[in-house]
Amino acid sequence: MKVIGLVVEYNPFHNGHLYHLEEAKRITNADYVIAIMSGDFLQRGAPALMDKYLRTQMAIQNGVDLVIELPVCYSTASAEFFARSSIEILNKLGVVDYLCFGSECGDIEILNEIANLLINPNETFDETLRSELKKGLSYPLARSNAIIEYYRHNNPNIEIEEITKSPNNILAIEYLKALLSSKSNITPYTIKRVETGYHDTSINSSIISATAIRNQLIDTQNILKLNNKVPNSTYNLMYDNINKAFPIFLDDFSTVLKFKLLSIQQNSYIEYLDVSSDILYRLQAEKYPSSFSDLANTIKAKHLTLTRIQRALTHILLDVTNVDMEKYILNGWVGYARILGFSLTCTKLFTKIKSNGSIPLVTKISKSLLELDPIWSNMLSNTINASKVYNLIAWNKFGTVLPDDYSRKIIKL
Repeated sequence: MKVIGLVVEYNPFHNGHLYHLEEAKRITNADYVIAIMSGDFLQRGAPALMDKYLRTQMAIQNGVDLVIELPVCYSTASAEFFARSSIEILNKLGVVDYLCFGSECGDIEILNEIANLLINPNETFDETLRSELKKGLSYPLARSNAIIEYYRHNNPNIEIEEITKSPNNILAIEYLKALLSSKSNITPYTIKRVETGYHDTSINSSIISATAIRNQLIDTQNILKLNNKVPNSTYNLMYDNINKAFPIFLDDFSTVLKFKLLSIQQNSYIEYLDVSSDILYRLQAEKYPSSFSDLANTIKAKHLTLTRIQRALTHILLDVTNVDMEKYILNGWVGYARILGFSLTCTKLFTKIKSNGSIPLVTKISKSLLELDPIWSNMLSNTINASKVYNLIAWNKFGTVLPDDYSRKIIKL
């Protein structure tokens, strides 16, 4: 039995995801696909366009066999934490042979070389990185410049600049770092992104970006334009649920965020993940922000990316704290695998996971909250509470009551 692991958001599932999934199966000749999927909040510090159960259904309808939820503390974290936690889950399932991820360059060797450099930097690289940070650059940009400078001196023939600044390449490098750091036996493969880029907003191709889809759905009447731009099963689910359960956007959470900011002491903002002293100072100066996105854009600075700001604000909103994150990492990153859905052909896969895995599979929330170690019970509880906030916004926006995690059944198709 061969098993592929994927790390996904599927926000929403589109033709590019289908291409990646089918290519992963073809390259590895795998029997099963396990997807570690972000829940209701995502890595760029924003809510998912639609809830995790709709996206799980899309994934299974299009060929994923098992969908496991990435805890909210990691799904909203930096690329490094996002990648490492996902790899830890795949490692601890004990059955995954391959990891397949997308990249703009499609070159596993150069991506792996960069990952090794970042794990084992030499003195010159570290000095360059420190010098770039002193210029007031954000850490991602400073690190990218340090990598470019390293290759300029050591291997000038490689077109390194585009590699280090492309979104999927950056995440690919973090996956490879995570595999190396965890001494994983999982074999990585990368699949080159085709037709459209991550930030491409055009809808003139059969494969369009998730960004383009989300932009179109700012006006929900544009749902008709997405026919044939996503798999048929995805389109049907979207059409049936438009203006009932989605779309959900960042600014839908503006009032809830304002309430949270006003309900806690300003000095305590620093307790939340990704809230630096600079962000704290800028937040304290903003009394009554007009919206979530306006506040994020006001705080943004040369050394603070918009995504970093959005993540920080989301962590305040969802009670993701530095103390909790430190406990999780010190105790092995993750202590359970929460199942959102699976195909009915997974019997052999579950048998192997139960035999080889080192973490419990969570299928019943109330039971697991009692049985898990308190550290992991807290992680699960925090993720459940994040979904309650998401469901509240859906009810406020559409008048639709989305079932909570206690009553919602696992998707089985």
